[in-house]
Amino acid sequence: MMTEPVSLASKRVIVHLGLPKTGSTAFQECAGASRGIIEGAGATLFQKDVTRGYKMRAKTIARHGPSPWRKAKLNKAARQLRARPTTQGRDSILITDENLLGWGSRNIFPLSFDRGPKQPIKALQKAFERYDPRWVVYTRDPKTHLRSAYRYGVKLRSVSEDFDTRARRVGSAETLSQLIFDTREFLGANGVFLDMKTEKQSKDLLEAPILRLVGIADKVIATMPPAPVTNVGIPDDLLEYVHRINAIGFDKERPLRAVDVLLTMHSDLTDGGSPAAYGRVE
Repeated sequence: MMTEPVSLASKRVIVHLGLPKTGSTAFQECAGASRGIIEGAGATLFQKDVTRGYKMRAKTIARHGPSPWRKAKLNKAARQLRARPTTQGRDSILITDENLLGWGSRNIFPLSFDRGPKQPIKALQKAFERYDPRWVVYTRDPKTHLRSAYRYGVKLRSVSEDFDTRARRVGSAETLSQLIFDTREFLGANGVFLDMKTEKQSKDLLEAPILRLVGIADKVIATMPPAPVTNVGIPDDLLEYVHRINAIGFDKERPLRAVDVLLTMHSDLTDGGSPAAYGRVE
């Protein structure tokens, strides 16, 4: 049996959990582009290429509920996740994946804490217990969050329902509020909850609080590019047109291409942002 060096017990582990639709994609793109700077500061960066296996186990629990067999598989995946960074010999580990706990933009509104993130958090706590990890969660006003998720569905999931109809089917802002409250209570002092709107109004980079927790100095953070503007929602004046495209009933590929053309045309004909700001329509 392989024994980890005692010095690794002091390793700093930061786990960025999202929430989905709080700037996670932009942060991950920024972190990926600045990987050399992050690793040069003594940290190891683990993104979705590493977390994929664990995330799939967590999603299964969120979809079907916990069971002894599913929890055993989840615990094994957590140990495998831990085994990767502990071989790196660096001072800090940053794990970032907004879907790591099995939640996503389509299921956070009906999801309860017990059925959703509870078991994935417990499995990671057990696997990383000697490192006493910190957990970072960005939040936003739940009602605004629900509307943002709706627009994401209109853009990428061929949703043609109006907002009120969709909201009645997918869950509520109140359920999301309870999910955040329960997650915060469970994580206790090791949970770091940041308001997305407040952080965006700060003069700092949106991702600066996470990087500071990792142990990266402000002078190093200052050399990093800001997070790109990405995954922008459908503009108000286009929403009805995208509804109509989605209602035609094409297979999934065609409405996405049509929406992509519409967004590009809108960007070219207005003073709006770059087409790239809408993210990849796929």
